Amino acid sequence: MCLNSIFFSLLYIETADRPGLLVEIIKVIADVNIDVESAEIDTEGLIAKDTFHVSYGGAALNRSMSQ
Repeated sequence: MCLNSIFFSLLYIETADRPGLLVEIIKVIADVNIDVESAEIDTEGLIAKDTFHVSYGGAALNRSMSQ
């Protein structure tokens, strides 16, 4: 899920937790030149529930980037 504001987009990822998951997520985000402004990392049992405030070029992701 990705929600937008003017300056950043909210990227929410919920998936099975495993060793190295956060590093893998950050690598994918970095590979497409998206900046992580802040993050809230949470694990409930075996489920990772991570929220990232992201931007591209100092602005929220445009419609084509947030799909």
